[in-house]
Amino acid sequence: MFKETTKDIFERGLLRPAYKMVNGRPVAMWEDTKSGKHFPQFVYGAARNDLIKGVSEFYEDFLGPANAASGSEAYGKVTYSIAGSTTFAQLSINGGAARAACAGDEGDAVGVFGPLAYEPDEAGRIVMQSRIRISDVSVSSVFVGFTDADSDTVVIEDEDGTLNTVATDAFGVLLEGEQDGTWQTVGVQNNTDNAQAAGTNLVSDLADATWTTIFIEADASNSGRYRVWVDGKIMTTANTGSGNNYGYTTSALRSSIVFTPCFLSVDDRNTAYNGDICEAFATGGVGTSFD
Repeated sequence: MFKETTKDIFERGLLRPAYKMVNGRPVAMWEDTKSGKHFPQFVYGAARNDLIKGVSEFYEDFLGPANAASGSEAYGKVTYSIAGSTTFAQLSINGGAARAACAGDEGDAVGVFGPLAYEPDEAGRIVMQSRIRISDVSVSSVFVGFTDADSDTVVIEDEDGTLNTVATDAFGVLLEGEQDGTWQTVGVQNNTDNAQAAGTNLVSDLADATWTTIFIEADASNSGRYRVWVDGKIMTTANTGSGNNYGYTTSALRSSIVFTPCFLSVDDRNTAYNGDICEAFATGGVGTSFD
């Protein structure tokens, strides 16, 4: 009965993504906006095709020092890749944050990633949350989502109106300030681009120097689907579904791909700007690839 009740609450639109500290660690939850009660997120979601072989729960608040790592840089638990004159360093604000500073060179870019661990078609639902702010949205290129590698600086971009997907498999949201400055769902499967689609229901997109929270959930239903929340609101597009698929972009994930959350990927357009991040959270099953 608990599962049925949670499903009913969800479909009435009364649940929102949240996380709750359990034994000193953040755990993904649904929060009932009416009662304030929290429910584990695995109660309502896609059926698992196999027993979970392990669950990866990841959180970084950027309070700790940066650490050197072979092949890429590490900051606390995140890894990041930089190109050009970009720097990525701790930002001294209450609660912790880090700043990707693009210096104004066309080749400047940085990608910030979590663990390469999540396989939704084998282990059910995966989620990620990133809290970011951009100093000047009009000159920025911003991607947040899941991708198949933690070594890229640019995952997906749309410079000059042409979608450029560096990753082989990825999905999430993209904002190109030089175009219309709106969040758009984007993706690629086996080097074939998915149709990008602008949000149709957001009150506002990204504002200069304003913290914005992006939450993304994905599972294997409907040939792989994902849904994006922007500041607590489900983002809809011309390509998203209704009913049980409300807000989901479907047929978006290939089978047997292991993903990493990309909490922030910023790319320079010959004008200096900063991309800040103060929260990086992800959780989900690691699937059978790690048997």
